[in-house]
Amino acid sequence: MNHRKPFAWTIERLAGASGWVLGRLAWSTETLAHRMLRWARVINNAAWRADMAALRPARRD
Repeated sequence: MNHRKPFAWTIERLAGASGWVLGRLAWSTETLAHRMLRWARVINNAAWRADMAALRPARRD
């Protein structure tokens, strides 16, 4: 007569859902960190080039 889903099934579903959410969170965080690192490298590279150009004596063409 027990037509309700067993307790273990509910726990399993919850664990699966939370695992999926955690996986998505980790993936998005990793992607975001990767993008931020890439942008930081691009900006740093541009700043370094600007510094080098400023330090280099002006060319007289």
